[in-house]
Amino acid sequence: MFKKVRLLLLLAVVTVVIAIAYIEVSVGRYAIPEGLSSYDFSIQEGQSISGVLNSLEESSYIPHAKMVQMYFRIHPLSKYVVHAGEYTLAPGMGVTDIISSLLKFSPPTKPASLS
Repeated sequence: MFKKVRLLLLLAVVTVVIAIAYIEVSVGRYAIPEGLSSYDFSIQEGQSISGVLNSLEESSYIPHAKMVQMYFRIHPLSKYVVHAGEYTLAPGMGVTDIISSLLKFSPPTKPASLS
């Protein structure tokens, strides 16, 4: 019984590692095709990252939006937020370049001290 549980746990871990590696390789190697023109778009206040990524996928500027979302989750990006504003994507930009252009550092705020 204990051996079966260990085997299943090992199989689950191996599956997760393979899935993460697949996402890293397939998303990490993508670049906007040179045949596409620069793409100007805006992000509205309160717009979700999934909405932004779905729009970019529909316009052929990123591969699978869901995989790019997983890429966001795999990497330690919790200190970063997507801000409303105007953005431009250019041919040759990879997914990491696209993510970097969308994310802006947002340091944690400290409460004001009254002393």
